[in-house]
Amino acid sequence: RIAPTTDTATFRSEESMRPLSFRHDVSEPVEIKTLLASQAFDIADDRATVVDGDRVVLIIEDDPAFSTLLLGAARAHGFKGVVAFDGNYGLELAARYRPSAITLDLGLGALDGWKVLDLLKHDRTLRHVPVQVISGGDGHRHRAFENGAVGYLAKPVDQATLDEAMTALAAFVKLLMFQDIAQS
Repeated sequence: RIAPTTDTATFRSEESMRPLSFRHDVSEPVEIKTLLASQAFDIADDRATVVDGDRVVLIIEDDPAFSTLLLGAARAHGFKGVVAFDGNYGLELAARYRPSAITLDLGLGALDGWKVLDLLKHDRTLRHVPVQVISGGDGHRHRAFENGAVGYLAKPVDQATLDEAMTALAAFVKLLMFQDIAQS
């Protein structure tokens, strides 16, 4: 169960009891009926080796096989990858790791990808992070871009399309880094 604990919408998972801070107007609590995602299944991602300055892609995806494919693509493009298997855990990892980019599945269950995207784009510390939306259907492309995504992929995705999307995401991250340097 995720519920606002203050008027600034600080969320706390009753399962993990780790605070998540997102400034967002939430009128109703969101029910999460999943196991703690960190315990759902095991993929050897890069979270244990992430240090300041690393380019990190947060992969929010509930399919273990596709998560592994995305992790390999992220690594091939110079990123370290951190995997979350549901939206709640994805938000927690976004707050913890401050990723350079995020891949986001829309069909995540109780806290779906649309809600995750909305929360990310309303968080002052995370809204600048480029989000590549990935969905099982092609009917959501326009909505994804309207809600702040920088890219959209419809599953199934072949390796060439995935590589193109990851190359574009890496270029976008590099552009953001140059912009930050120029403003410093």
